[in-house]
Amino acid sequence: GKQVRLTFNITKAAGQHLLETPLSRDQEVKELAESYDICATVVESEQLKWWLRGFGEEVSCVTIGNSLA
Repeated sequence: GKQVRLTFNITKAAGQHLLETPLSRDQEVKELAESYDICATVVESEQLKWWLRGFGEEVSCVTIGNSLA
């Protein structure tokens, strides 16, 4: 798959593990009151979409864009 820039919002309860195990080296985290905004360069794949869907309503505002790299 190709490298894409993934951004999404995730509840703090569901997203806590992403602080300890980032999705990528360039992952950026913005802490909000009850959630995190996450931005990372990842490989676009069915596995990625499946992983995101697995969070259900814990994840919102998902955007998959072209990587600048």
